[in-house]
Amino acid sequence: MEESSLMVRAPPVTKFSVNVPGLIAVLIFLPWVLYCTATQVFAASHPAYAPYFALGRAMLSQMPFWVLRVCQGITVVGHGVQTPYVFYLCRKHRTGFVLGAKYTLGALAVGFPFTLGIRREIRAARTESVLKRR
Repeated sequence: MEESSLMVRAPPVTKFSVNVPGLIAVLIFLPWVLYCTATQVFAASHPAYAPYFALGRAMLSQMPFWVLRVCQGITVVGHGVQTPYVFYLCRKHRTGFVLGAKYTLGALAVGFPFTLGIRREIRAARTESVLKRR
């Protein structure tokens, strides 16, 4: 409340954290999307690589055509929205270049685990600053 009314500056974030369960979930899902996308792009145009994409063709043949497009759209839109938000939070909470780059590039590449990580660190920094004032 005080922070939004310009009475107190936003506390700086100095630590890096990532939501590990979320990171594991994303690291299972994201390679699947990338592999299936690569299968669509490269399997037909490069027959020499066809054996590498046999599993991808089998997976794509078992699902409706729109499923992969929806997954790609969610990934692109989600990461596209999260990255400027994380960059804004990094600027607001004065993370510094290296820490801000870790959070921003992590949000661009992986998504919500990095967004949750910076939100957790902001919450901890706010709690710490409130306890210091008392």
